[in-house]
This record gives sequence, C-alpha cells and structure tokens, in this order.
Amino acid sequence: MISVLILVILSTKGVGVAANLLGGSSHRPEAVYGFATVCTFLSLWLVMAAIFSYLNVGLKKKTEMITGFYTPETIAEYFDQFWAGRDALCKSIVNYRTDPTPDKVNTGKVLEDEFQALFAADFGVKTFIFPAIILLATGTIVLFMGYAGGLGYAVSLGDPAQVVPVQPFGIKLELISVAAIFGALTWVASDVIVRSHQWTLHPSDLAWYALRFIVAVPLGYALALAVGANPAATGVTVPPGIGAFAAFVGSMFSLDAIKKAVGTAATRFGMPMNSSPEERDDLIIKLAGVDDAKAQALATEGLSTIGQLVTADPIRVSIRTGLSFEYVLNLINAALLWVFVGNALKQLAPLGLRGASDVLALHEDWLRADTQALATLREADAGLTKAKADSAAAPADQAKAAAVATAENARTVALDAFLAITSADTTVVPAHAAMITALTVAAKEGGPGLVGVGFDTIRGRLRASSYAAFVKKLLDQ
Repeated sequence: MISVLILVILSTKGVGVAANLLGGSSHRPEAVYGFATVCTFLSLWLVMAAIFSYLNVGLKKKTEMITGFYTPETIAEYFDQFWAGRDALCKSIVNYRTDPTPDKVNTGKVLEDEFQALFAADFGVKTFIFPAIILLATGTIVLFMGYAGGLGYAVSLGDPAQVVPVQPFGIKLELISVAAIFGALTWVASDVIVRSHQWTLHPSDLAWYALRFIVAVPLGYALALAVGANPAATGVTVPPGIGAFAAFVGSMFSLDAIKKAVGTAATRFGMPMNSSPEERDDLIIKLAGVDDAKAQALATEGLSTIGQLVTADPIRVSIRTGLSFEYVLNLINAALLWVFVGNALKQLAPLGLRGASDVLALHEDWLRADTQALATLREADAGLTKAKADSAAAPADQAKAAAVATAENARTVALDAFLAITSADTTVVPAHAAMITALTVAAKEGGPGLVGVGFDTIRGRLRASSYAAFVKKLLDQ
C-alpha cells in the first residue's frame, strides 16, 4: 500500500516535468531526473507486483497443497526423519504417540501447529524480505541510471551540438550501457512474472535478479566487444547499433543460459568440459519424467545424482526447486528402488514396479494373499473335520462318505495353494498373477525380473527402510 502511495505521488509530480520534457520545452536535468524517477518506479512496480502476487496467493496455495499430504501421524514421521535433533519436536512426537485418547486431537493439533511454524520459519514470507530489499535497492540505482542516461542520450541525438544535460552520478552512459540495462530488465520482469504464475518463485531468485542488474553493463560491453563494436581494439568498423543490439539481446538471457552458451563454445574449441549425462548412468536426468530444466532445478539444490535423492527432504526440495510436491515424492520413490536395481528400473516400471512404494504394496498384497490362502485352508480343514464327524455318525450313508472324499480333496487343493504362495521358490500371487508371471519369465530369459533383481532381498531392505515406508504413506494419501 505504501509503495502504491509513493508511486502515485511521484507520478503526479512527474506529470509536469514529463510534459516539459516530452514537449521539448525543457531539457533541464531536474526534468530528466523527475521523469526517470517515475519510469524507474513503474518498472520496479511491475517486478514487485509479481512478487507480491506470489506471496499473497501462490505461496499460500502451495503451502496448503503440501501440508494437505500430511496427517499428524505422517508429521510425526517427518519430524523423525529430518528434525530429530530438535528436542521440542521430539517431545511433541512422544506426547502424540503416548496419548491414550482414541483420536489424539490435542496432541495432534500441537504437531500440526509446529509443522506450520516450521513452514513459516523456513519457507514463509519472512524469507523473502531481505532479498527483496536488495533487489529493490539495486534495481532502483541501475534502472534510474538507465532511464536518466537513456533520456540524456536521446536528448543529445536531437541536437548533436548540445551537451548531454544529465550524467547520473557523474557517469555518461553510452547506448551499449543503456541497452544492456534494459535487456536485464526485460529478463528479470519476464522471469518473475512466469515464476509467479507457476508458483515457483524462491528468495534466491530475487538475489539472482539483483546480481543480474549489477552485471548488466559489464556483460553488455563484453558482448558488444565480442561482435566488434570497439574499432580501436579490434580494428573493425561496424555500425554503432550492432554493439547495443548485442548487449540488449545478450542481457535478455539468464546467467545460466549464458554460461551454457559459453560452455558450448568452449567445447567447440576443444576445451575439456564436465562429463555429460550420456557419460554417467546415475544422474537424476536418467529417471523417467526428468528433463533438462527439472534436472537443473534439482542440481541448483545440490541434487545431481539419483543416490542423493534417497536422503532428500521432499518439502524442502519442492519449495526450493518449485517442482510439485507429488512429483518430488515420485522421484524419491523411484530413487529408493533404483539404489537396488540400477538401470533395470526402466524395465521394471512398465510391469508395475515404478518405485519403492510399489514394491511395498506388492509385499502387502503378498501378505494378504497368504492370509486368504491360510483362511481357505483352515475353512477346508474344518469342513473335512465336520464331514468325517457326520460320516462317523451314519457309517452306512454313502452320500456322507462321498462328502468326506470331496472335503479331503478340497483341503488338498487349499494346502497346495497355500504352500505355493508361501514357498520361497515361487512368485505366484493371485492379486498380481499376470505381473509376476511377466517378471518371472523375464528373469528366466536373462532380463530383469523378480529373481533377476533379487526381489526377496529388495523387499526385505525396503520394509526395513523407514523413509521408504514414509514416502509410501504420503503417496497413498
């Protein structure tokens, strides 16, 4: 609200100086500075409005979406996994788990409040305040110099004999500097608008924007020199607008994009670069659904290999990378299984085993199948006992004697089914018969399958992994 009032006041005051400047009746420095000030605040308001929109809408909605995955029980498990060092949280977990009341309303509410407080402290609005101040300060200085210097340069073009009326901070800006500054503004404004719309804005992005403004002029001059805009240094005369064009276009790209372009150029000149994704098989980009942009977002948070995902905090990764929480959970889920099967994960996924949660689900189905088979066996045994008792009571009754034979056959069939399911030598489970058959056949043919990847060992390890069970609970929400 304060920013709006300041903008209105400056705009109102700037109307007069703008009229004089645009009308050509006055090119005094105060007129140029006044109009440059209004333009600077308008430009910054475009950037800050997108940031405020994210903080008021996007951040709140994103927080609600993530916290919606968590119940008091999973909050307790999350604290166990990633915040076990905080005594206050450990005490709340103990109180919740030892709460004798059936619904645990009060202790559950305490956990939820601490969960929200943790969110606010680590990912809330307060984390944006300091980076926003830095961005506002650097943006104000750089854009004011750009507008004032640009207007002064435009005035001098109208009358080449006239001395440039303004030199902000005693610096005479050339066309290349002005172009570089507004190229940087173009990238910053477009990027913050997109990130606000996608709910992917992070405090570090504001710091990157500030850095982008700071290096705009040096970067612009470097690009201008690269295209030969300095005849004294290169001996090549080119139109003066070529350097400004290179400075503007080059400044419209992010520093990361420029770094990649430089890396590509260095590769062409035979300079050694880091290993590419094709040279390694443990990079995150090898997982299904990960493209270059997502891999870069994860790499920024120090997550470049699949093995690093198995210990990552899904909330922190989701918030700091801007990737959806469920997407991050699925990546971690796949990584937990990849640790055991490696690249065979690509062959297992089409058969229903996409990650650790699917293995645990299969194990649970396995147990249910065992329970069903045991119940059927017990029922058949009880039926045989009753048939024998009925036959003993009426030895001459042929029908009851036949019933005993039928019951004996039913118990034999039930016993065979139970032994087939519980045997370590078989992988036939009624609930997953088709999938298990496909996996087993693949294993026999030398491909990845339950036998080929050591499924019994894998499911035992994943059952012992508290993180795998925790991820499965979140995905099952």
